[in-house]
Amino acid sequence: MKFTRDLLSNRNQKGIAILMAVFCTVLIMYIVNEVTYETNVEYLIHAQSVNRLKAYYAARSGVELSLLRIKVYKKAQKQFGSQLGAQAGMLNLIWSFPLGWPPVLPTEASGVEKENVADKVKEAQMDATFNATIFDEGSKIDINDLASPSKEIAEITKKQLLKIFEQKIELEPEWQRAHPDFRAEELINNIIDWVDADKQSLNNGDERQFYKNVPDEASTFPPNRAFRTLPELRMVAGMKDEYYDLLEPRVTVFGAKAINPNSASKDVLKSLDSSITDEIVAEVIKRRDDMQAGGFFSNANEFWEFVNSKGGRVAADVQKDTPLIFDAVTNFSIRSVGEYHGAIREINAVVFDISSAAAVVGKKVKAAAAASNPGGSATPTPTPQPGVGAGPSTGTANSNQTPSKGPPRIVYWYEK
Repeated sequence: MKFTRDLLSNRNQKGIAILMAVFCTVLIMYIVNEVTYETNVEYLIHAQSVNRLKAYYAARSGVELSLLRIKVYKKAQKQFGSQLGAQAGMLNLIWSFPLGWPPVLPTEASGVEKENVADKVKEAQMDATFNATIFDEGSKIDINDLASPSKEIAEITKKQLLKIFEQKIELEPEWQRAHPDFRAEELINNIIDWVDADKQSLNNGDERQFYKNVPDEASTFPPNRAFRTLPELRMVAGMKDEYYDLLEPRVTVFGAKAINPNSASKDVLKSLDSSITDEIVAEVIKRRDDMQAGGFFSNANEFWEFVNSKGGRVAADVQKDTPLIFDAVTNFSIRSVGEYHGAIREINAVVFDISSAAAVVGKKVKAAAAASNPGGSATPTPTPQPGVGAGPSTGTANSNQTPSKGPPRIVYWYEK
């Protein structure tokens, strides 16, 4: 009996030992799996942080190279612009084409050239990619000009904004049917109320009555100051996403007080007059991009004659009132996108020539004062403040000035 009890006791102890061993093995496997999982998660998080950092500095490299291109363009324009005459527009090639890394060669490049570029890319320490594009920011419509000290600039700016909506309604009747209560002039009056100095609404009554639904801030809306950024336009009374999306590619807060037909976008060119169709715009772009066809326009008469010869019906008073410039571009927007292993960072910046703004608006104000007071004493020229109807501009003696050292002046920087 004793032998039987000892045998059973040994068997029980072995069973417990096996159970303990299995339990410990499972526990160790669980801990190993958890540690492995946590390690992988931490690795991926930190690896993605490194990827985002490399993508950011790739985008930053695109911006720095773009600033260099702008500086080179301004120096070349200052030194050779007058010598090139009508062909000065060729200098725009310095900044107008996209720049990317690694470089993309044309299909007609030889095998040797492609191999040489591939070898240089391998030797470079830049393992991320970027694509940087420069745009002429000054040739957009400056919404801050709605409160410009120059009545001429303010009036033509309002007309241009109205034309944007008029063309949309004329070309797309379904858009108007989708917004039956839309009144373009009322919306633009609300934009003017945002930037002008008084509290009286152009739509009658107090401006603040349209902002009663703004929580605890009704007394500060509208702020009666210039727009500081374009997205601020979304807060204007009556503004909807559809209206903003229509305006956004055509307007800016860093304008040049005039449109440069030699660099303006298709949408901006169409806003000059309701008779300017897509076909006419295509002809304008074709002409300015082809030196054999005439190249850049040298003055307003040449531009308007060309537009009307292609089917436009721009009236003489519109030609006279619409401010155009044909000098060097000075206001630029830069968009640089960096990418590394799926991580993407984007930087947007604006280069702004503040020095010429006061000169252009002041010239307009002085001319208007002289016209209203012929033979009278000179009226002091007001000095517009940057951003208050006096953004950057071109077409003056100052338009080609650039610092001898350092990058061009950056007034807007946004990262995402």
